[in-house]
Amino acid sequence: MRPTLNDYLNDNMGKKVRDGQCVALIRDCVEVVYGIPHTGSVEGAIDIWRTRRANPKILQYFHIVEGRPERGDIIFFNPTSSNKYGHVAIVLEDKGDGFIIADQDGLPFIDPVKYAGFPIGLKTGFWNWTRYAGALRPKILN
Repeated sequence: MRPTLNDYLNDNMGKKVRDGQCVALIRDCVEVVYGIPHTGSVEGAIDIWRTRRANPKILQYFHIVEGRPERGDIIFFNPTSSNKYGHVAIVLEDKGDGFIIADQDGLPFIDPVKYAGFPIGLKTGFWNWTRYAGALRPKILN
C-alpha cells in the first residue's frame, strides 16, 4: 500500500530527498505516493511546465490545473535573473495571496558557504503569486 501525501511529508520533513534539488523531491513524491514514473529529463524545474502539453507522460499522469491549485498539486514558479531554472513545489494550502508549499532547494549543496544556515531538505514555506507559472495535478492510479 502506498503512503498518503501526509505520510510522505511527515516521513521526509527535514531530510534531503534524493539529490536535494526541488525536481528530485517532486519526482520522488509522485513516484512514492502516486506510482507515477519518471516523466523525462529536464534542465530545470520550469522545463517540466514548459513542455507539459508536448510530453505524453505528463499528459498521461497529470491533469493540467485550469483553476487555482489545491493541496497535493505540483506548482511551478518562473525563473528569475538569478535562477534560470525556476522552482517546483507541492501545494499544501492556498492562502489567497499565495501558497503554503512543501519544497527543498539544492542551493546549500551547490554553494554551502553562501547559503550557510539555509534550511536543508524538505521544508514548508510560503510563496506568493508573483512567480506562479502553473500547476499539475497527479492522476490517481490504480
